[in-house]
Amino acid sequence: MPRKNVKLLGGMPLVAWSIEEAKKARSLNSFLVSTDDEEIAEISRSYGAPVPFMRPAELGKDVDSTLVLQHAIDWFETNKKQRVGHIVMLQCSSPFRQAHDIDECVRIAQTTGVDSVISFRRVTEHPEWMFEMKPYSHEVVPFMDVDLEGDTLVSQNLPFRLYPNGAVYVVKRDVVMNEGRIFGNKTYAYIMPHERSIDLEEETDFIIASAFIPQIKKDEPYVQLSWVIA
Repeated sequence: MPRKNVKLLGGMPLVAWSIEEAKKARSLNSFLVSTDDEEIAEISRSYGAPVPFMRPAELGKDVDSTLVLQHAIDWFETNKKQRVGHIVMLQCSSPFRQAHDIDECVRIAQTTGVDSVISFRRVTEHPEWMFEMKPYSHEVVPFMDVDLEGDTLVSQNLPFRLYPNGAVYVVKRDVVMNEGRIFGNKTYAYIMPHERSIDLEEETDFIIASAFIPQIKKDEPYVQLSWVIA
């Protein structure tokens, strides 16, 4: 969606939702907005977020997020003369994560020593129920080699699976800088409810998110935790 990060959601530009929660989070020593867009930079500053640099053109649209994080870490360590311990990435397309989600992910990362803590939602779109279409035809075949009958058609009988919701990524500095990864060898899952896991990619996502805003504003902390080896 063009200009998604400046589109209004509940009266605020989308980027501002992440900024507001970053400002409330107690676990962040500092934070900044990385962008190559002047309008996003100006809006971010108006909501109190530092935008100390403009992202270089080669790190513009549709680039690997790891490269963006590496650039931000390098800038911070060079200019602030401080070594980063963990990097926390908050994607603008996930507006309903809250400060306590950020703080809990950071706490887990610091106390467990895992490589990364990633926020997830429980999968409802089971891969066992998915199909792929053959090229040049409308014929479909099962994505997985399972028979869609009996217990396979009952969701409660399928394995517990997770999908990264894009809300919070906490990663050790060396995993990003030296390994070029966000998902470390040992990753902890921070599981968020579906209503706070909405990922805004299309116009219909904004409509759905707008309907959830009254509930999100009064939401209480909720989390289930489990180990995931990535």
